Amino acid sequence: MSKKVAIEGDVEIITSSAKHVEDKNATGSWIQGVLKEEKGKRISVNGKMVLVKAAMEWTYVGGTVGNPPSPIEVEKETARLMPGKTQLSDSQESVLVEGDEVTTKHGHKIRANPSQTLLTTD
Repeated sequence: MSKKVAIEGDVEIITSSAKHVEDKNATGSWIQGVLKEEKGKRISVNGKMVLVKAAMEWTYVGGTVGNPPSPIEVEKETARLMPGKTQLSDSQESVLVEGDEVTTKHGHKIRANPSQTLLTTD
């Protein structure tokens, strides 16, 4: 079955609402950083390049630990979305397709959510 290929802007980010295990008063939260999409070099759809990788970093801020309470040290978590092997490649790299997804240990997700229907691959 063919799958739609992801192009620029087709990466969906889901930030976990889970609290840090050491956050005793549960007041901290995860803040997402800037999405880094790695584009192909040759293939495009409607002027937008296909995607070959994506990455996101989250930072846990706020909350307290211990007694007496002290701020939780900042924790960061990074996820990298890599494609599976596809028949279509751009500059010898497989492309991201619908269904490509990665979930971190804290429950953050990055997934390819293609918006276009013109370009598909197996």
